[in-house]
Amino acid sequence: MAVAGVGVALDLTLTGREVSAQEALALRLVTRVVPPEELMQTAEETARMIRRNSRNAVRSAKETILELIGRPLDDALRLETLYGYSSLGDFADARARLAQFGKK
Repeated sequence: MAVAGVGVALDLTLTGREVSAQEALALRLVTRVVPPEELMQTAEETARMIRRNSRNAVRSAKETILELIGRPLDDALRLETLYGYSSLGDFADARARLAQFGKK
């Protein structure tokens, strides 16, 4: 996965230098920075948000993202569509999610 890029990966790997939280954020090594005293609360909130989604949706999203890494855009879009539709099964979950979204 090209999160930070080859140059950053080489820099950090070959030098072994430490990076601050702010630099890690700027390099896209982390998605956010919180004060140490808020770390566990933030992690638990993130976990709760993920758990609110269906297990199948989370599994499918993870598998799809990992499968698409390094693929050309056309291939990635085609596979994302195929994976998305195949994971819905009988579409019951999709109907419920759309109804829930419509109520908002």
